[in-house]
Amino acid sequence: MDEPRNLDKLDFHARIQLTNLYLLHGRSKQMLEVLYDTRKRFENNPDAHSAYITLVIGLEDTTPELLEPKTVQPNTVLLYDGGFFVIEADREPQIRDNEIDTEEATRRGFMGKKIGDKIELTRNRLAGSKEVKITAIKSKYIHALHDSMQNYERRFPQRSDLMSFNVEETGFAPLFIQLDQNNDHATQIENLYKDGKITIDLFAKLVNSDFIDVFYALRNTPDLGVRVANGRPAEGQRALELLRNGMVGLEKFVVAQRTHDLIAQQIAKERIFGKRDKMTLYKQNGRYIRQELTDEQQKQQVVYLENFAKWVKKHTTTGAIKQEQIDILRQKFPDLEKLNDLIAPNQLDTILLANSEASILYCDDFFLRGLVATTFGIEGIWTQALLMSQLEQGKLDKHVYENSLVKLANSNYHYVVINADTLMEAAKQAMWLPSDPFTRVLKTMTRLETSMESMVTVLMNFLYDFYMLPRLVDRGHVIQQIITEATRHHNRDQFLALLGHAVHLRFILLPLQAKEIENNINLWRQMHTI
Repeated sequence: MDEPRNLDKLDFHARIQLTNLYLLHGRSKQMLEVLYDTRKRFENNPDAHSAYITLVIGLEDTTPELLEPKTVQPNTVLLYDGGFFVIEADREPQIRDNEIDTEEATRRGFMGKKIGDKIELTRNRLAGSKEVKITAIKSKYIHALHDSMQNYERRFPQRSDLMSFNVEETGFAPLFIQLDQNNDHATQIENLYKDGKITIDLFAKLVNSDFIDVFYALRNTPDLGVRVANGRPAEGQRALELLRNGMVGLEKFVVAQRTHDLIAQQIAKERIFGKRDKMTLYKQNGRYIRQELTDEQQKQQVVYLENFAKWVKKHTTTGAIKQEQIDILRQKFPDLEKLNDLIAPNQLDTILLANSEASILYCDDFFLRGLVATTFGIEGIWTQALLMSQLEQGKLDKHVYENSLVKLANSNYHYVVINADTLMEAAKQAMWLPSDPFTRVLKTMTRLETSMESMVTVLMNFLYDFYMLPRLVDRGHVIQQIITEATRHHNRDQFLALLGHAVHLRFILLPLQAKEIENNINLWRQMHTI
C-alpha cells in the first residue's frame, strides 16, 4: 500500500476500491487524495460525485488536521467576496477552476493568512491595486464536497439519490413527498423480486443501495426473504448429484478477489458512519417511521463484518481467473459487458471461477443461479443442498444440520426444506412455546409454494413426536399457532379437514391425544369464525 500508484491507469471502479482499501487501513490522507483526483478526473460521472459525498461526509469529524485548516496553506481554499482561490499542491492547477500552485500563492502573499486578513487581488499601475478581505478558509476537500452537494441536482437532473430543500421556505413537505415516492418505487422493486424477475444485486442497484445492505434487509423481511430454491424435489436431487460427483466439501471454498474487496468496502463504509448516531426515515404500510441506530449498534455491525472477513480469509482460498475461463465464457456470451446491469463484477468473477469441470457455483440467490444456468450453462448449489450433502457423507452431525436449518429459516431463507426433526429442534430452542425460532420455521414451512399435503405430513410427524415428550407446557398454544401459520397462505377449510383426517389416522392408537388435538382445532375454528 505504500508503493506509488499511477492513478491514470485505473478505471473509476478500481479507484473507488482503492479509496475504500485506504480507508479500511486508516489512511485517510491517501484516501482523500485518490478520491479528490477521481472526482476531478470523472467530473461528468454522477457516481464520482455521489461516492465523494458519501465518503467525505463520514470523515468530517475524524480528520480535523486535513479538513479544518486555520490558515491558508497547501490544499486549502481561501474565499473572499465574489470569488475564491484553490491552493493546489498535488496536481497541475487549472485556471478555469480558480486553482493556483503553492509557488504562486506564496509569491502573492496568500500563504499563512487568516480569516479577516487582506490580500491583494489585482495590481494595476494605472488604476491602483485592489485588496479584498478573506471571508473563509476551507480545505479543498471540503470545498469540493460543498460544490458537489450544492450542484448535484443541477448537473445530474436524471438522478434522484441526492436532493435538497430549504426547510424555512417549504417546511418538511418535500421530505414526506420524497418518502412517498421512495415507498412507491421500493414497492415496485419488491414486487419484481417476489415475482422472480430480478436478482438481489439488481434489487440493490434499483433501490440505489449496497448489495450487502440489501441482502441483510431481505434476511430481516419475512415477506421478501432470500429466495434460495424453488422447493421442487428434482432441484434438490440434481444439487446432490453435482455434489456427489465432485465430492465438494465445506473446506473447499474458492472466492474471487472482488468478493474480498466487497466485504472490505462494506467494513470501511460502516466504520465511517459508525462514529455517530444515525437516523433513517422511511414509509411502511402507510406510516412514516423513524429508525435510530446508535453508535454502539453500529460498532457491533462493524465487529460482525470484521469477524466475517476473518472467517472468509481463514476458510477460503482466493481463486485466480484464467484467460481460458474468460474465453470459454465469451463463447457462450460474446459481450460480457452487457451483463454489467444484471450481474455485479464480483459475481461475474465468481462465475468465471466456477466455469470449469472441477468447480461448482455456490450461490444462495435462486434467481442469479437460474440466470447463470440459462446464460452460461453453469449449474449451482445453495447452502441447504451443501449441508444435506455433508450429512449424507457423514461429515455433519444430524443435530448440527437441524440447528443450521433453524438458523436459515430464522433468517428468512426461502425455500428451506423443513421436516419434523427441524420443527422439533426449533420448538426446543423456543422452550416449547409458540415463539421464535419455532414460529419463524413454521412461517418458512407454510409458505404459499408449499403443497398442503406435504405440509400436513410434516406437521403430523412433528405432532406425534411432540406428544411423545413429557407434558412440559400447554400444547394447545403450539397447536393453535401451527394452524394460524398454516392457514395464512392456504385455504382454511381444506387444511383443517386434511389435518383432522390425518390426526384420526396417525393417532388411532392414542385416542386421548387425538381428542386433545381435535378440541384445539375446534377452539381455533371458533376463535376465527366471523
